[in-house]
Amino acid sequence: MVLCINLSPGVKTVTHSDYEIASVKAAGAELRYRGEAKLDAVDARIAEVESTLVFLLHQRREIVNQYDLNKPAVCHHVPDQYEDGVLFCIDCGVRV
Repeated sequence: MVLCINLSPGVKTVTHSDYEIASVKAAGAELRYRGEAKLDAVDARIAEVESTLVFLLHQRREIVNQYDLNKPAVCHHVPDQYEDGVLFCIDCGVRV
């Protein structure tokens, strides 16, 4: 990294305080650069994971459709609900 020092007009030498100010600015720029690079790496990883998630959700949807898992299972009609003297299945509500 190149350290650029802006001198006051008419000043031909670098003072100690000018050097310190420039060094602090350069260190801050370097830290920001490192932070942005780390952030870019994390963003790239998030994009990969999102892509994998989309693929897996699609695969899940295909399995559900292939095996008709989106339809209710066959009920064995557990008679437990009474309404007006009539038995109804507690699971599916069908008159038993």
